[in-house]
Amino acid sequence: MSREDLILRLEEVSANIENVPLNEVATLLRRAAIRLRNLPPIDDETEREFRALMDDMMNPDQPA
Repeated sequence: MSREDLILRLEEVSANIENVPLNEVATLLRRAAIRLRNLPPIDDETEREFRALMDDMMNPDQPA
């Protein structure tokens, strides 16, 4: 499964999680974890930007 195929399938599963067998969800999560683990390291500035973006997404009501 290519990276793009994995991403598309994860999006499909997340949109319809109630109808997806648990073993398929587990397999997709394992594949995603392996792909993420194999990504090259990111620099400190990119890491800070990513964390700020995640904070904004997780706390949308907090002032910037």
